[in-house]
Amino acid sequence: MQRLERFRPGRPTAIQLPAEADAPRPAPAAPRLRLHRPALLIRWKLTIFFSVVVALMLSSFSLFFYWYFSGSVMRDIDRSSRDRAKQVVDSLQRAIDTERVVIRGPFLTPAEASLLQRLGSLDAIAGDWLLSGVAVRLYDANGHVVDSNDASLGQRLTAKSRMPIDYGLLQAANAGQPHRVTLVTSDLGAYYSYSQPVFLRQRLWAVVEILSPLAASEASLERLGRLLFLGTLLATAMSVLIGAAISEAALRPIDAITRTARRIQDKRDLSQRVPADGPPDELGRLASTINTMLDQIEGMFDRQRRFLSDVSHELRTPLTTIRGEAELMERTGRMDPEGLAAIRGEAERMTRMVGDLLMLARSDEESALERRPVDLSALMAELGRQAQLLGGEHHRLQVEAEPGLSVIGDRDRLKQLVLNLLGNAMTHTPAGTTVRLALRRTPEGALIEVADDGPGIPAEDQPFLFDRFYRVDKARHRASGGTGLGLAIVQAVARAHDGRVAVVSTAGHGTAFRVTLPLT
Repeated sequence: MQRLERFRPGRPTAIQLPAEADAPRPAPAAPRLRLHRPALLIRWKLTIFFSVVVALMLSSFSLFFYWYFSGSVMRDIDRSSRDRAKQVVDSLQRAIDTERVVIRGPFLTPAEASLLQRLGSLDAIAGDWLLSGVAVRLYDANGHVVDSNDASLGQRLTAKSRMPIDYGLLQAANAGQPHRVTLVTSDLGAYYSYSQPVFLRQRLWAVVEILSPLAASEASLERLGRLLFLGTLLATAMSVLIGAAISEAALRPIDAITRTARRIQDKRDLSQRVPADGPPDELGRLASTINTMLDQIEGMFDRQRRFLSDVSHELRTPLTTIRGEAELMERTGRMDPEGLAAIRGEAERMTRMVGDLLMLARSDEESALERRPVDLSALMAELGRQAQLLGGEHHRLQVEAEPGLSVIGDRDRLKQLVLNLLGNAMTHTPAGTTVRLALRRTPEGALIEVADDGPGIPAEDQPFLFDRFYRVDKARHRASGGTGLGLAIVQAVARAHDGRVAVVSTAGHGTAFRVTLPLT
């Protein structure tokens, strides 16, 4: 029922219409499902493309060959007709010259017409060379058939013959030009007509027409067209089979790559590799590249697992210390200066560890490095002064820097590299040990060497020195506050600058770290 509120000044009137408000709303339309058509496989795309290209090429070749061959046949017929017409004209000219015919008026007299009919007898002028299947007609200047011959029918034809006459030859003859036309009959088939005028003292006197049958040529062209059409169809069908086989063989390595990737996805096994025993073609290089990429990914995941394991192990000790000291102070209810100092020390160590990890992450990103000329000689002198202050009276520092050596790189990162090596040497050698910092030119580039006279490093530990969180003496490193990331940072910075780092150490005879960087 409709309800109207009483109108009051300053208050809006509310109107409720149940008929509209309570009307059932239409249900929302169901979402339309998009049906994705199955994608056509690449092998079938290649097969179809290959077959279409072959079909187009063969069709174009067949059409061109049929066109050229049919034109060649008609040119041969035209040339043969022209030669035969010339023979008839030459024979007629000789007969006229023998009879010494004289034409006086513009039209032939009955005597002259009778003379032309007698002289133009085909039996008299060309009876010895007429070939079977070729018809010859002789017209006078008025277009009347003087004589004709059709060896293919074996009978003489007159003007009333069923062979049609194209009187356009008279117009061409009056112009002094040959005339070509194709005549089609219902009972004798198609004939190619070639006519040539005969002049006597610059006056049209007769016209010679050669009629060559086209039935044999048309039958040959029809057989040729049928053969080309069937050959094109057969070659296209064979191209489908050959294209499918070639595509299958060419894409077989890609199928192997797909199966390998699927096994890696299903089993999470990065040790799977793509078979790369084929020829070193494009697909072979692709398989080799994918295997190299999988090696790198597997190594990256292994390093990540070891890294997370080491980080969790390294953080467990300071976090345990902080939690234990906090719980102890909470139970006793008083502030313990020693506990606060331990908490502060562990927090500082974790801060250094996080800083070193960030340094490693930035060093791994080559784009994060600055690329500017760095004067290594000046940098070594600056680092020598800083290291002398860090070493104090406990170590003797010797600096030898060859002048004029520069590289392209990040000055801050290179500085961090040398400081880490100097700090490592001063931390792990006894007081009074001499530490030498040297810079010199070598055939490979600029060589930075940090050497000491300490106890050296055991041979079994040297291959793992640059691994993250690796310690030769874990207790001593942890007591001294080290994070086990200094040498890993050195190696990462050297690689980011296209350099390399090596260690030479003998137990009891000291250690030397050598960094080689390419010169500008």
